[in-house]
Formats: sequence, structure tokens, C-alpha cells
Amino acid sequence: MADDIRENAMSGGTPARLRGLDANGNSISPTLTEVIIAMPVATMAGKGLAETCQGRTFYSLEPDGFIDIPITYYGIYMFVSETLDGTSLLFQMAYSKNNFKILLDPSGIQGARFKIEQLNDGDKSIRVTNLSSSLVQKFSLNRL
Repeated sequence: MADDIRENAMSGGTPARLRGLDANGNSISPTLTEVIIAMPVATMAGKGLAETCQGRTFYSLEPDGFIDIPITYYGIYMFVSETLDGTSLLFQMAYSKNNFKILLDPSGIQGARFKIEQLNDGDKSIRVTNLSSSLVQKFSLNRL
């Protein structure tokens, strides 16, 4: 009983220790400070926990060319034409049927400058096709 009281001790309304399991299934009880130190934090120099699934990636397509781009993480993405003064559109990849959907295309670049599609429902990739027969198109993807 005394161990339970000590384990559940509070420090100014904040738990003094947390309880969990390590990668091998062993019980652990780190302090809140130890957990904070172990977690990557977003700063001006780094993206913290979002490091592996966010960020901007640049691409270049030859006239009439296409590229298949793996989309590892679900969410909302911004597609930006770096060639056409930053015209952009938003699309989503979701955990559902018909999971690729263009949400917003204010400049009308889908079908006019690019064709962006998911070849098969459930694929974790998209195909981007340059619809220009004479212009090299540069674009970027950014997961929001």
C-alpha cells in the first residue's frame, strides 16, 4: 500500500512518475522530465515528432512525363506548381475506399497543367502527369 501511494505521488498536481512498457514488455516508470527529454520537440531547426512524415519534397517532370510518388502517410497534402507562380491544390489520402480526393483546386491546375491520380483504390501512391508537351514542370508536395 505504501508503494502504491509513493508511486502515485503528485508534484504540484502533475504525476511524479508515469507507468508504461518498454519495447521488450518490461514495466517502466519514467519521470515526466525523462519522457520530455526522450521526445523530439519541434523547433526552428527540426520538426520534432513530425520529422518522418512532414516536409516539402521537390519534383521535376519532362514534357508529357509522369512520376509515381509513394504516399506513406495518410493526411492532407499541398501540391504546389513551382513553375507556375506557386499555383496549388490540396488533396487527401485517407483510410477508406475512394481514399484519394482533391479537396481544393482554386487555380484549376488539375486537368489543365497536371493530371494527379491514384491508379487503384487503396494504392499508397499517386501518379502525377505533366500535361504540357513543351514545358518542364517543377512541383512540390508538402504534407500538412
